[in-house]
Amino acid sequence: MKTLIIQSFRTRDVPAWITRCLSSVRTWAESRGYDHRLTDDSVFSLCGEDYLEQVGDNKRSITNLCRLELVRRAHQEGYAWAVWIDADVFVFDAQAFGISGVDRYAFARETWIEVFAPGRLRATAAVNNSVFVCRNGEPDLDFLIGATRHVAMHRVIADNYQVGGSLIKGLRTSLAFETLGDVGMLSNLLVLALARNETELLQRQGRYHGTPLHAANLCASENYREPAISEDQAQLAMDRLEESKGDIINRWLGAGLPLEPDQTAVFTATGLSARLGI
Repeated sequence: MKTLIIQSFRTRDVPAWITRCLSSVRTWAESRGYDHRLTDDSVFSLCGEDYLEQVGDNKRSITNLCRLELVRRAHQEGYAWAVWIDADVFVFDAQAFGISGVDRYAFARETWIEVFAPGRLRATAAVNNSVFVCRNGEPDLDFLIGATRHVAMHRVIADNYQVGGSLIKGLRTSLAFETLGDVGMLSNLLVLALARNETELLQRQGRYHGTPLHAANLCASENYREPAISEDQAQLAMDRLEESKGDIINRWLGAGLPLEPDQTAVFTATGLSARLGI
C-alpha cells in the first residue's frame, strides 16, 4: 500500500550526525518502496496562528502538533499509511526495521535511563512520539489533533510534554494504541555509554527494553546537556550500533525481565557514574 515517510529539520547548521540519521531513514524508506518527504520549519504554518501564539517559540511544542497535521495531510493526498519519524532517529538495521505489523496506529515504545541521584540511575518504561505510524481513516487522529489544540488553547504551556509525550502517555491506556518495540529511545547517557562501550549501561538498556532494537532516537542534540554529547561521540555511538546491527544492546535481552509500561527501576551505579562523569 502507498506509504509516506515524513521527516522535518531546519535547513541551516545541520549537525553531521543528524544528516546521517536522515540519510539512514531515507535509505530504509527507499529499500521498502516507501515515498520519503523531508520538510523544514515552513510547515509550522499548519499549526495555525492561534496555536503558534499559545506555545511561543517552543519548537518541540510546535512539532508535536505539526507531525500530526503532516500525517493527516498525507492521508488527504491519498497515502494509505503515513509515518512520522524524528530527524534524530537512526536506522542501524534497515533489513530488520519495519512498520508493516501495525493494525491501526502506533507510537514508539520507550525505555529511558537517566541520572536519578548521585551514584544512582533510573530506568522508566513509557511511550513517545518520535515515530508515529498511522493508517488512512483512523478516527483517533482527529481526536489527537483536537486534544493537542485544546490543551494549548486552554492551559499555560510550561513545557512541550503537555502537548506531546505526557499527553500520549496519559491517553495510552484509554486508547489502547499499539507501540513499536524495535525503535528505541536512547538517552544522552546511553549515547555516551555507546561511545565509551560501557557494557553495564548497555546491558541495562537491553534488559529493561526487552525486545530487539533496529532503530533508535539518539538524544545527542544540544537539548540534552547533562552529559553533553559531542559530534565525535555521537558518530562513534552510531558506528557501534550500525556495525553490530544493534547487537551491542540486543545481546543483553535475556539478562533479566523487561520493564512493564509505566514501571520504573532504580539502580546503583557508583563506578559507572564516576567513569561517565555524571
